[in-house]
Amino acid sequence: MPTACLIPPRCLRGAAAVTSGHANMQVSLDSGTEDTYHRTKGRELFATVTDNLRQYASVAPAATHIELKYIVANRNCSDADLSGFVELCKELHIYRVSVSPEAVETHKKEILPSTIQQTNKLIALCRGAGLDVIVRHDLYGSEYSPQLI
Repeated sequence: MPTACLIPPRCLRGAAAVTSGHANMQVSLDSGTEDTYHRTKGRELFATVTDNLRQYASVAPAATHIELKYIVANRNCSDADLSGFVELCKELHIYRVSVSPEAVETHKKEILPSTIQQTNKLIALCRGAGLDVIVRHDLYGSEYSPQLI
């Protein structure tokens, strides 16, 4: 499955496995707004990706087999992004979310304190919305993981 979820379900052989509930799909959205998606991914495809997610999620039991991933970075964790991401999950009835750090920032130990605060806010917003949140503590490492809720 392409990470950007650019291929609509009707055009993908594997879509039948997801829409029938026999496979899982993880989409790394990493934003909750069109502007941040464009800045983060370098492409203006937020609407395409979210429209395709809507198509997948509209087919039961597909939504239960979709996980949205948010790779939190210093540049993509505004309040608007966090709330937009959670609202999209609720709208699409996607209840599994994965939260992980941006690898380069983690490796270079460049995650800002404000990014950790916003990561905790994202986790709290997701949990408050009844979403199943998988926090990738293993990827945050001993430097950052203890700071997460």
